[in-house]
Amino acid sequence: SKTPSDMALAFDPACEAAVAEVRSDSTPANWVTFRYEGKNKLVVGGKGSNGFPEFKASLADDQCTWAFLRMIAGDQESKRAKFIFVQYNGPSLGGMAKSRSGVHKPDVERVVGQVC
Repeated sequence: SKTPSDMALAFDPACEAAVAEVRSDSTPANWVTFRYEGKNKLVVGGKGSNGFPEFKASLADDQCTWAFLRMIAGDQESKRAKFIFVQYNGPSLGGMAKSRSGVHKPDVERVVGQVC
C-alpha cells in the first residue's frame, strides 16, 4: 500500500529558479509552466517572455500543466506586476491524472509562493 510519502510531490530544482525569474523585474521571463515527469515530480515544461499568447500556445491537450505568469496591470499613471497561478487540465487528460493533480495543488502553491 502507498504511504503519504510515496505520493509526495517532488520538484526539479529548476522550478524554483524559474519562478524567481518570472517574479523578477530585471528578467524578461513572464511565464513558466511545470509538467509532470512520472506521477509525482514536476519539471519546467516551458518558459517565455512573450506573454499570455505564447503561454497559451504551450499548453498540451493530454497533460496537467501548472503555470505561473506575470502580467502588467494599471494605466499610464501606475503600472504594476500582477501574478497569476494556473492549473490547466487538457481536454484529453485522463480522470486519474486529473484527480492526482488536484491533490498536488498545495505543494505547487508553496513553490510559486504568495500569488495575490
